[in-house]
Amino acid sequence: MIIKMGSWFRRDAWRAILVLLVLCCGIQLGQADEITGLYETEVSVSTQSPEERQAALIAAMRQILLRVSGRSIVLTITAIEQALEKPT
Repeated sequence: MIIKMGSWFRRDAWRAILVLLVLCCGIQLGQADEITGLYETEVSVSTQSPEERQAALIAAMRQILLRVSGRSIVLTITAIEQALEKPT
């Protein structure tokens, strides 16, 4: 019986490399960067009237929703539209 060590070694070496790549990618996927100020924004108001403050709150929420989702379509979702109409 003749065993070819070369082909056995190459096959196992490729398996080892594949496992190592999967593990390294898995470790990378599990890491996330911390983003500061993601949920913070500033909207200027010229007066402190309740109506203007309400409008500024809605504008700020729109900015944050766009920033977090990355898609403008989020503002067309019915539940979000309704929530923005009557923020508390």
